[in-house]
Amino acid sequence: MLRTRLPCPPPASDSCISISPGHVSILHPGYEGEREIFHFLAYNKSEDGKKWIDYNFVYDMCMAMTGHAGQGFFTSGKAPRTQKALTANGVLEAGVYYFQVGSDLAENAERYPVLRSFRDYIFREEHVGPHWRTALPSGHNMERQLPNACVIRGQPHAEDAHLVPATEWEYWKSNKLHLYALQPGSRTPGRETYNPSNIIRLSSDLHKMFDAGHFVLIPVDGTLQCQWIRRDEWMAPELHSRPVRGGCQIIAPEYAYLACIYRATALMQESLFESQEEEETLVLTHNGTKLTMNGAELMSFREQQISNTTPTKGGSRSCSPRKRSRAQEDECSIPCISSDHDSDSGIDIFELNRGRRRTIELESVARMDHRKRRKLLSQHSPAIA
Repeated sequence: MLRTRLPCPPPASDSCISISPGHVSILHPGYEGEREIFHFLAYNKSEDGKKWIDYNFVYDMCMAMTGHAGQGFFTSGKAPRTQKALTANGVLEAGVYYFQVGSDLAENAERYPVLRSFRDYIFREEHVGPHWRTALPSGHNMERQLPNACVIRGQPHAEDAHLVPATEWEYWKSNKLHLYALQPGSRTPGRETYNPSNIIRLSSDLHKMFDAGHFVLIPVDGTLQCQWIRRDEWMAPELHSRPVRGGCQIIAPEYAYLACIYRATALMQESLFESQEEEETLVLTHNGTKLTMNGAELMSFREQQISNTTPTKGGSRSCSPRKRSRAQEDECSIPCISSDHDSDSGIDIFELNRGRRRTIELESVARMDHRKRRKLLSQHSPAIA
């Protein structure tokens, strides 16, 4: 259930960020005792001193964690019939809430399952709400944005950061995420996520924080903003609630939405599974099966998933059905580089070389700047020039 904001915007970030944040705890009502699904930080602070977090973001993440099992809503008490949580201006104030699924007239709360892992989340296009689609793709503040600069700080020489991580190439294929790309990307097995619509530019320190799940980008008032989800006393006071400067004009809303779910799932695993290591929890798998697992079993399952995330060592093995020996593959492979895609020329190096005999000149393409690269490639394929 989306909350429409009132005409007055929330307080400006430069005057309301507090180093000591409040907390928004979301509990599962279907168990005895307190089972915490999420423990969000409420860095925003209004003029009256109350701290809050964006309602739509919390609601989206809670719905995703339940696999969109049914209509969800927040209550102040454990029973669905207790008072619903009140929101003002589309925000959720710091406090403790229960996330209910089902009827608000029921006597007892439903023990609904939660995702076992991100890869168990079944994506549907209708899950992406209108607030995501009005914010992306975005040309916000493009007149102030330098090419290839950090979308948040505006620093030049930024790095490519994946929204849906590169390790989730199998999830990308199984959910046919290529259908939502605004530009074509790599089709090399294991590199499907290397798509311009799935990549934002971030400074090196923000790139590391983003990959580690310290913050996400959420839609607020028609643009993406930083939402810090882990405690930080240095970057959060400076960057929390800061809108993107630009560089998101080809970013697909579906990928930005899944980027939040990926990082929120890790947060839920810490709150619900790791803190309740011996307790049994009802979980949902990728094929819709409901299982009961304890925290230790779930964390072991998570470690198994992390252990094998790429199809090959360099991700550049040919997809030809003819099997080759490992020695032949090593002899023919191009040295691994940070990106398969030449952002300046619009050329996918591995796509160009597939099926052709690789020469020393072609192998040196990956080490050249884009001007030399375009000149050399045009010699081998005049249509590119």
